[in-house]
Amino acid sequence: MSVSVIDEVAETPEQSLHLPEPADDRLRTVTDLLHADPGRAATLTDLAFAAWITELMHNAGDASHEGEFRKQTARAELQRQFTSPAASQLFSELTSGVN
Repeated sequence: MSVSVIDEVAETPEQSLHLPEPADDRLRTVTDLLHADPGRAATLTDLAFAAWITELMHNAGDASHEGEFRKQTARAELQRQFTSPAASQLFSELTSGVN
């Protein structure tokens, strides 16, 4: 039996591994982070935070990215980080890797 399994493995043609790339910008940000450093010891929370803050900073600075409305909501979200004690605490924990 072991000889036939080895024969089948030897006869199997090599196939390339293709993983589809995500269409969603937020998920693509996470996959880009993983492609850049596949060995990084990041949790999904770390990666989600990195994607969120990247998107937020892009939107807050440039209306051509996703429009004036998104620019204003991103700026309001950033302002909340400095005026809400709970939001500030969570932001602090996420940036330091505690949460």
